[in-house]
This record gives sequence, structure tokens and C-alpha cells, in this order.
Amino acid sequence: MTGDQAAGDTPGRTALSYAAELGSPAMVRLLLDHGADPRKPDSAGRHPTDYIKNRTGDAAQAAVIAEMLK
Repeated sequence: MTGDQAAGDTPGRTALSYAAELGSPAMVRLLLDHGADPRKPDSAGRHPTDYIKNRTGDAAQAAVIAEMLK
């Protein structure tokens, strides 16, 4: 770790983008309830919804998360 950022972490990634990518509706809801902005891009210009488009895993969870991020 270096400061607030893990070594090798993509600079500018938001907690919301990680929660979306990992397919965690509960964490996405928690972050949104505490003010996370689903429209905020990371330093690469990607939004949280971009991270769920190509993820593998439970498609139903991805759909729930995509709906939450609208």
C-alpha cells in the first residue's frame, strides 16, 4: 500500500466501479446510499456501468447492478 492506494491499483478507480465489477449488489447499494455518484468517471474515463458490461458471472446480478446505477 502506498497511502490510500494499493500498489498496482488503477489510479482513479472508484469504490463503486470495483463493487460493480465484482458483482456485489449489496455493496453497490451501500455505496449509493452513502453518496457514491454513478455518473462519476474514473481517471480512464470509465463509469461504473462500463465495468459490468463485459464481466463474466451471474448475469442476473449484473442486471440488478446496472438497474441500480441508472
